[in-house]
Amino acid sequence: MFLRGGVMEERMPEENTIYTLRLTGDCSVQHATDILKRFSQALETTDNLALDLSEVENTDLSLLQIICAAHQSFAARAKKISLSRPPADAVIAVWRDGGFGRVCMFAQEECLFKEVSLNG
Repeated sequence: MFLRGGVMEERMPEENTIYTLRLTGDCSVQHATDILKRFSQALETTDNLALDLSEVENTDLSLLQIICAAHQSFAARAKKISLSRPPADAVIAVWRDGGFGRVCMFAQEECLFKEVSLNG
């Protein structure tokens, strides 16, 4: 699936497989509706989501808010969401500058960005 400024790649899950959602390019608020739609589809489609943010070139707080909300929704349904690769520098910068490393709705060991917080 192509979006203006980026690519979202989805692989439909088979039983006991991981659904991969890859976000690339511009993942700022201008694309938040499309990104949220992909997370909502994943929540209804799979029990195990791997999120690839390694090629995000531009983002803002909206992406991190969507990711945190998705994490909470997955956890509420006893589903798993994880990062498949380390996030791009653009994502890490917004995560740190936005205060996400200081406040997390999950225990630090459950945070999707725990490696970022441990190594940052």
